[in-house]
Amino acid sequence: ARCTVLYYKHNDLEDLERVLKSVRDEDKRKKRGSDCQRRYVVTEALFRNHGDMIELPKVVELCNKYFFRLFLDESFSFGVLGKSGRGLTEHFGMDVSEVAIICSSLAGSTASVGGFSTGSQEVVDYQRINSAGYVFSASAPPFTSACCSEAIRIMKNEPELFTKLRDNAKLAHESLSKGVQGVFGISKADVSPILHVRLLPEVVARVGSEENQRALQRKVCDTVMQKCLAKGVAICSPRYKTHQTLEPLPSLRVSVTAIHSPKDLEAACKVIATEAMATAKEVLATFPVDAAPVSGLRQRKQ
Repeated sequence: ARCTVLYYKHNDLEDLERVLKSVRDEDKRKKRGSDCQRRYVVTEALFRNHGDMIELPKVVELCNKYFFRLFLDESFSFGVLGKSGRGLTEHFGMDVSEVAIICSSLAGSTASVGGFSTGSQEVVDYQRINSAGYVFSASAPPFTSACCSEAIRIMKNEPELFTKLRDNAKLAHESLSKGVQGVFGISKADVSPILHVRLLPEVVARVGSEENQRALQRKVCDTVMQKCLAKGVAICSPRYKTHQTLEPLPSLRVSVTAIHSPKDLEAACKVIATEAMATAKEVLATFPVDAAPVSGLRQRKQ
């Protein structure tokens, strides 16, 4: 798209404002009209790789202040957040018109394939006329459309699922937080059904370089994942693109659903916490303090 892309620190609104202000100041120096530029703040609503979510009212406020439009990816919040699963705007009680463009994958809560993007009638008309035809003129297969339609019907007819999902997410956050306290940190948003468990910075700092810290966390996460699987608890140790600009730290990703029972969740969280604490102690003992890098891999940005 030949766009200029500027990054800000993960979910850091002060840093976001710094970036937006720098663009606004440059407009003033070059005597450009900020209000007529096609500029977007692009962000996930609920972050897949971190398990937290943005403060939507504050982000919208910053966008309005500095003449930016908001492009919101609701792939992991559509069918999850809000009283009826309509996403982050419903969660915060905001009108969807305050977001310029909303997009979402249909591979999550609707268990289908493909995705959608939506906005005002003006935005929709523009997309239909100007978007790449080889992408946006391809019709969805009937069976995937039927799957998506049925999922939306269930969301409308069974809103109690969202209440149960929120309750389960909070229970998992509470149980895991207690079980790994002092060694691991848990993602902050307790309504998020995606939980990321990471070793605390002060715990991994003793092994020296950033490369060693990543190697330590990767070994712990992979080992815990395998031990939990052997005990009937399926969690994930995600992999990321090696050369992406902002690569998340290794973590354990725990996914909660509305059909989990409180008893099963508590039992699973106990297994995860027990294996995580034991593995961290075991692996930390194998890493010498302030060691030289364990391999020739490049240093990566956090």
